[in-house]
Amino acid sequence: MLSRRILTLSLLLTGVSAYLYFFEHLSGFIWLLGTGILFAMSTFIFEHQINWMWYRKYPPSLPPEMQKMYLRAGEFYKSLDEVARKKFDTRARLYVEANEFIAQGLKEVPEDVKYMIAYYAVMVSFFKEDYLFDRDRRIVTYLHPFLTPNFPDHVHTYELEHEDGTLIFALEQLTAGFVNPTKYYQTALHAYAQLYTSRYLGDQTVPDAEVVWASLTEIGGWSKQNIEDFTGMLQPDPIPVMLHHWFARREKMLRTYPEMYRMIEKWLIGL
Repeated sequence: MLSRRILTLSLLLTGVSAYLYFFEHLSGFIWLLGTGILFAMSTFIFEHQINWMWYRKYPPSLPPEMQKMYLRAGEFYKSLDEVARKKFDTRARLYVEANEFIAQGLKEVPEDVKYMIAYYAVMVSFFKEDYLFDRDRRIVTYLHPFLTPNFPDHVHTYELEHEDGTLIFALEQLTAGFVNPTKYYQTALHAYAQLYTSRYLGDQTVPDAEVVWASLTEIGGWSKQNIEDFTGMLQPDPIPVMLHHWFARREKMLRTYPEMYRMIEKWLIGL
């Protein structure tokens, strides 16, 4: 990464200048010593910003093993043409680089888990410029369902903390939904659908929620109660589930409820 190269050169400059100044008594090198220290400190403090500017200009490639993982993940990615898939891959890699990942119960968040989370973030925001969800840049993972100060009375599998820009996931349910999406509800997809709803569809409502929930149960195979039990969170709004099914059950939704499919398409793409 660019920041490491700059830091290495800065430390080298600092070391050589310090030797010449303190041991060879060459007073002219004092300004180089100060410059080296200044550059090293600045690089350390602004490491993330330096790397991000570099990545935006020279986007890194998605690791091949992650692309293979994406091809097994679901309908949406496989439906993309070569140009769109390249866009998706680049955004996924940049999403991983742009966010802070914090592991609870593990030393660090595994790389494949980072790219699973990035997959959902990029997929839901694929038709928007703000694919990074800039106000939500910290991602915390727990091994299993968890309790938090916001929800201290019941364990849950995901949470959005809008005030400090944090998303929290239980790895057990996240990975189950990614690996076997036909059997398990995809909690991370739902979380980003909920984030998308609050960001772009704040005033959007559905005319008859009970009818919509019944349709969603038919499309996905999970009732409202099933989803609440699996996520550990009440689901008063069907819209995030509608978005979830648009990505996870595209063909079935288009076949059985084409009007719903087209409506969600307008929400996402603006057609």
